[in-house]
This record gives sequence, structure tokens and C-alpha cells, in this order.
Amino acid sequence: MTHRPLAHPRPLAPAGAQAHPGAVPRPPCILVIDDELVVAERVRAACHEVLPDAQVVSAGSAADASRALSHSVPDLIILDLVLGNDTGYDVIPEVRAVAPHVPIVVMSSHDSESTRYICAQRGAKAFEPKPADAAGYPDLIRRIQPHLRASPVSLGRFHR
Repeated sequence: MTHRPLAHPRPLAPAGAQAHPGAVPRPPCILVIDDELVVAERVRAACHEVLPDAQVVSAGSAADASRALSHSVPDLIILDLVLGNDTGYDVIPEVRAVAPHVPIVVMSSHDSESTRYICAQRGAKAFEPKPADAAGYPDLIRRIQPHLRASPVSLGRFHR
């Protein structure tokens, strides 16, 4: 599997928003930033199971994510902390600079209070531990699904 770029630019309105009365809400667009193709595919499959109409785009590096964001604005970003030579800690402020209102959910197997705190300080909306196996990904998507809505920032998931 290769990481798939966005097919076309997305409007800045959040998923489900109506541009004008009578407009049909558009499906959400989710950008997955993870260098592990197996993980990216698990997230994609889980998104399509939980959110069948969602457009899921993946980026394997900070540079790929930057290119994707230069073409369109997703409704949600799922970000791994370890991206080969890059770190998700550095990607968060870069994303915030170009897409300040897009929620970032960090997904990582490096789960600690300090990791959660750093992610929150850098601008992530939530932190979710990376599932141990493929069966855990649909539950992950269900937990982060509320972040697709335009809502105030909540750091509740950072603290146990």
C-alpha cells in the first residue's frame, strides 16, 4: 500500500456544515500521519467501518503531511509520534501554523503523562494510546469521532 494524497482540495467548512440552506453535508476528511503502512491501513479500514462515507488520506512523513495540507484542509488529523526521522511533537506546531482549527489526535504507543502533557502544550486536542492489534482500531475511531465536530478544545483525554 502506498500513502494516498488528497484527490482534490476540501473547503474550509467543517464536516457536516452546510455552505447554504439546502446544501448536502459533505463527508468528513481524515488525514492519518503515520510512517507504518500497516497502521495507516488499519486506521483507514477502521474509519471506513465506523464512518463509511469518510475520505481517509494518509501521509508517511512530516513532509508528506505538509504537502497534503498545502492542497487541502482535513476535518481531523490522526498523528503518530514516531515518524521515522521526524517526530510528531514537531509536526503538531507545523500543522497548527497552516490549519489552526483542525483537531489533532495523537495516537502513539508511547503513553505517559509527560507525553500527553507535551502533546497538549504543542496544540494536540487529544491523545489516544495506539491499539495493540487490528481489532482495537474501530474502538479508537469511535472514541475520536466526536472530535470531527466543531467544538471547543477539550484536554480531558490527556488526563486519566
